[in-house]
Amino acid sequence: MDEPTWDADQAARYDTEHARIDTPLTVAYLAELSGGGDVLEFGVGTGRLAVPLAGKARSVLGVDNSAEMLAAARHRPLPDNLALALGDAQTWTTERRFDLVLCVYNLLLHFTTQDAQLAVVRNAAAHLAPGGHLVVENLHPPLRAMEEGERISTLRLAGAGMAISTQRFDWKSLLLDQSVLYVDEDGHRVRQIAQRMLLPSEQDLMARLAGLRLVRRIANWRGGSWRADSSAPAASNVISVYRRAE
Repeated sequence: MDEPTWDADQAARYDTEHARIDTPLTVAYLAELSGGGDVLEFGVGTGRLAVPLAGKARSVLGVDNSAEMLAAARHRPLPDNLALALGDAQTWTTERRFDLVLCVYNLLLHFTTQDAQLAVVRNAAAHLAPGGHLVVENLHPPLRAMEEGERISTLRLAGAGMAISTQRFDWKSLLLDQSVLYVDEDGHRVRQIAQRMLLPSEQDLMARLAGLRLVRRIANWRGGSWRADSSAPAASNVISVYRRAE
């Protein structure tokens, strides 16, 4: 699918299942990069980043194509300088321009064709003010582990829960199809997830086609150095910062 979305059950569980993320560290990094200006976040979800970021920016506008996720965000105390909008990251538009545009926490990977991913990058770039930055955060899988066929992995969730993931990867399309069994105190449930893996070199080319240039690539929100290591035993993050020409 080219237009990923989240239903009400997933929205209700999202913050709990992703509680392990270091949100304050992420917000601190993004706030400094924004220079206290205007921020646009595609895939705002439940407002995990947008709400605290609004306290450090002039304004924040969050866009998501899931009405259920936006409803979950509105259950938070929303500051006056934070606005939410329903829309697709490929096509949603406004005349406003922003100092910082965010496509973080694997947003691009959930668009499962190259054309869809490029459309998101181009749309994000089109909303940057001169000199503004686009931040893209993606999972960068260990290439040697991405073999054709099926594999199984487990992940501990917040609290006493866990997830068991069955994954199948296709090198021709770069598609990673997952069936995830979540088990916690509420019982169990299964979710289907499709992602198109995006290597940094391909992502950089998309950015160049959108009029952006890479200015920084890091491995975590502490600013740690990133290097491509295909022999790494586990997947890692890659955070890329692009800038629009003055």
